[in-house]
Amino acid sequence: MKTLSFYRDAGFTLLELMLVMTILALMTAMVSPVFSGTFSSLRSEDGVRTLVETMEFAQSRAVTDAHEYRLYLASKGGQYWVERIGEKEDTIDSVEDSLPDSLRFTKAKAQRDEKSKRYYIAFYPSGLCDRSSISLADQESRYLISTTGTRIKWSKAST
Repeated sequence: MKTLSFYRDAGFTLLELMLVMTILALMTAMVSPVFSGTFSSLRSEDGVRTLVETMEFAQSRAVTDAHEYRLYLASKGGQYWVERIGEKEDTIDSVEDSLPDSLRFTKAKAQRDEKSKRYYIAFYPSGLCDRSSISLADQESRYLISTTGTRIKWSKAST
């Protein structure tokens, strides 16, 4: 008989289990918004890094191929692409990508193509590029990408 009462007292009551589950649910509800903001910020930073890598790609290809390359910006859809300049239409080497949904172009100081009315940054066979700056923003942060002739750098500032 002693063993039977031991097993009755060894478990948790339904009330104890419900209390623990309620505490866990409240903790999860409090932590979820923090993580969703962090993931959004990480996606935005990844988008900025991808844009910078695309610019570095255009710069290295311009030197390697001895042709001018341009990075075009389309502010409406957050799209950008690289085109090789100085060749016939059928031989254009193009790379396309777009910003994450949370990130958008806010301002560009760059050359403007008169035909397409889009901003672009030119990368030349000498390794130089246009002086320019591109501002981007999401809900929490602002980003600035700048080119200074040969260098491409980016920075982040909280809003």
